[in-house]
Amino acid sequence: MALYFFNFSSGLPFENEGVELQDNDAAWEEATIACGERLREMDGSLKPGDGWKMEVTDADGKAIFALRFTTEAASE
Repeated sequence: MALYFFNFSSGLPFENEGVELQDNDAAWEEATIACGERLREMDGSLKPGDGWKMEVTDADGKAIFALRFTTEAASE
């Protein structure tokens, strides 16, 4: 088991004590679930032009994955 940390940028609060997971595939799955939950928690407050990122790191702080979310209004 390895220790992974899930770090949100753009001032989004997130308790980050690290999670022990089997491997990078399990960390990817956890990251996508956590991002989906974060979007639901925002409950419609995300506006065009907003964006945020989750970075998944290992116990040494090395980046493993980054998931970026950006929004934009359609051009007229």
